[in-house]
Amino acid sequence: MKKAILFGGAGFIGGALVKNLLNKGIEVCIVDKQEKLSEISLYKSKAKLVACDIKEVVQLPEIISERNFDVFYQFAWEGLKGADLLNYSLQIQNVLWTMDSIVVAKKMGCKKFIGAGSFTQQELLSKEGRMFQQDKHKYYRAAEFMCDTLGRSVASELNIDFFWPQITNIYGPGEISARLVNSLIRNLKKGINMPLSEGKQLYDFIYIDDAAEAYYCIGAKGNSNEEYVIGSGSPMPLCEYIKMIYEVVLPGTELHLGDLTYHGLMPDKNIFEISALNDIGFIPKISFKEGIDRTNRWLEESENEY
Repeated sequence: MKKAILFGGAGFIGGALVKNLLNKGIEVCIVDKQEKLSEISLYKSKAKLVACDIKEVVQLPEIISERNFDVFYQFAWEGLKGADLLNYSLQIQNVLWTMDSIVVAKKMGCKKFIGAGSFTQQELLSKEGRMFQQDKHKYYRAAEFMCDTLGRSVASELNIDFFWPQITNIYGPGEISARLVNSLIRNLKKGINMPLSEGKQLYDFIYIDDAAEAYYCIGAKGNSNEEYVIGSGSPMPLCEYIKMIYEVVLPGTELHLGDLTYHGLMPDKNIFEISALNDIGFIPKISFKEGIDRTNRWLEESENEY
């Protein structure tokens, strides 16, 4: 891989991948909304910055004159929080924008298209999962699944390699969302006991730098006939992860579990398998405890608020 386009390259995952690729001497073109590009001035001398909203992705071949990129990474997605998660029209529109992105990638000479799938897609492979409609991510989960299946067909017609790796849970410095790890650490520091379930369900977390390396490996060596899961490969009951967060952030603090009732599915350990990633050279380097320590220190130094 010598040249890559990162649509949504100013976000949490995209930004980490930008650093990873630049450190490897790979040319990077970051495409994102104008307001987001202003946040990554650090890379202006090393990466090309292009302002384009995902809604106008079809215009990208006219905006960028360069061709013969190796990989098109797609991280842009609208409606990831609040009421937009339950806006089925918006979630379906994301599918259309993703299909348009595949067409654009082909026009720009890319050999590979790599998206960002959700691990919750796995739930739709079983009857129990399809019947489960009690969470706010149900439209998003279905849209991600559609991107995977429809995208593979579109890419096949265009003769471009297609990848839709399924992400477990990414955390680390740079994340300002209200997802579990970030929220739990912040609340602990404020002395707030965040309501938690018993945490018996299996989870897997992967540190942001490891996730970026996984994306690099897929771009450089990935086989489009494989399905990749981006995770640490060492799943544990959620309660074990929560205990480690408590130990690192506020050691000696009493752990509160069971205030919430978990209504979701209980995943099997085998769906967290990352052997396909291992086969192309990926090995996670950062343990969960070390990752939490780094994240905690970053939050202490950061003035960001979610």
